[in-house]
Amino acid sequence: MNKDKQLEIAIHCLDEHKAEDLKPIDVEGLSPFAAFYLLVTAPNIRALGALAENLEEELEKNGVKVVQKEGNPDSGWMILATNELIVHLFTDVNRKEFDLEGLLAKLKTKTMEAADFALPNA
Repeated sequence: MNKDKQLEIAIHCLDEHKAEDLKPIDVEGLSPFAAFYLLVTAPNIRALGALAENLEEELEKNGVKVVQKEGNPDSGWMILATNELIVHLFTDVNRKEFDLEGLLAKLKTKTMEAADFALPNA
């Protein structure tokens, strides 16, 4: 299945299950791992786990294999990856803390420095 269809399925599924602030980011040519990142906020940690589970089921029902899963709801950040899409599911606090939107914006403008890769509180 092509990358646009995978993204469409993911957005529809997550939106239907009350995910918040869905933001697809085209990283084709910037990332060797995927064509799109999809950043998503879950309203709470319980919803975080449910969103990840529902998304994995929906993708696989549509013939898209989830090749990697990382994190757990208690961490506040989970990742599901297919061959074209990496979905980052966050709680609101973690999404703000890690600021992947900001990091990716710097990457797209190629103005990154080593300090930009440091984790918060590292």
